[in-house]
Amino acid sequence: MDVRDNITHERFHRDTITSSRYLDVIPLNWYNETLTANREKKLELDAVNGNVAGFVVYVKKTGSTNENDGRHEYVSLGNDATLDLLDSGSQSLWGNGVALPAQYLKNELWVNHFENDYNKKKNFYLMPFGTSMKSAYHGVVDGYVKMNGERNYIAITPSEEGVKRKFNINLSVVNDPATWLPTSLDGVDFQNTFSLGGVYGGFRLGFGGHTTDFISMTVFGNPFYQPTETDLIRADIKAKLEELPSFKNFYGTRLTCNVTLVGQYIQTSPTNNWGFSIEIDQPVDYPNGEKITIAETDMMADHRYRIEFGDNVNYSYITSRVSVDCVDDPDNSWREGFETGQYDITAYALVYKHIHNYKGKLTVEQD
Repeated sequence: MDVRDNITHERFHRDTITSSRYLDVIPLNWYNETLTANREKKLELDAVNGNVAGFVVYVKKTGSTNENDGRHEYVSLGNDATLDLLDSGSQSLWGNGVALPAQYLKNELWVNHFENDYNKKKNFYLMPFGTSMKSAYHGVVDGYVKMNGERNYIAITPSEEGVKRKFNINLSVVNDPATWLPTSLDGVDFQNTFSLGGVYGGFRLGFGGHTTDFISMTVFGNPFYQPTETDLIRADIKAKLEELPSFKNFYGTRLTCNVTLVGQYIQTSPTNNWGFSIEIDQPVDYPNGEKITIAETDMMADHRYRIEFGDNVNYSYITSRVSVDCVDDPDNSWREGFETGQYDITAYALVYKHIHNYKGKLTVEQD
């Protein structure tokens, strides 16, 4: 600008009040609140004053820390959860008497207002009171709820209690020696017995389009008497699953799991029936049929073959390939839902305000 433009510009700002409307963010926090499955929780909004364009709400487990980005891990309220805004008489101000489903907020309202799927990657809930939150962020007023510090509430009703999903990793010998080793020689019967010497090798697990690193597995003798070996394997399965991108962010939820040794070991059985149970710690939905699978396996089993022929006893050793599969636990009727517990709840009230500039001084006032 030339000198005359600068003079005109300075005179304008010296003699004129310029104003802009914007959305101020008022954080509201409720700590260590009990959220119970399928039961309404009302949160007071006495601290909110002004014309409110909407709220953003999210829930975290109480005690979340920065470890594994825990402060930004938001809990899903469940597919059948509902949210609403209530007046002092607990009547709906938003849903026309019926609370709005959380799935509608995530799958419909968010997309209508922001035209992306970001909130499917994070479990938070937008409660807009106008037709366009994008326009509201630019100061356009096209709908709001007026609050004056009176007794209004956000009402949250989580889904019914969920049941966590379990998978079983099963080990079985492909070619059972009992089906093809002889029990007689030259017409003379003899007794043979088996004992499982151990299994070794490993496998990779798959989930949600991703595959774990190789999980090494070596167990000699009875696995239920080998806690050092099996504990290392359990910890390795857990760690490698939780490293997968599809576990770290599963539709907005960081999945964790618990791995236990299950089954029964019979020393004289060539097949046995044991393996590992994987329980997903969160009762989430699997909308695209996601499940834990065996992506790759390379395992063998050693058997000792003992032949008693009169007073003679001979031993030989046989190696058989081991089949590994991973299936849903047949005794586990899992279902998506909410887990009752202690949670920290945060809501951001988006309130219209004006900012004024006069002679270089800024002032803010309610819309």
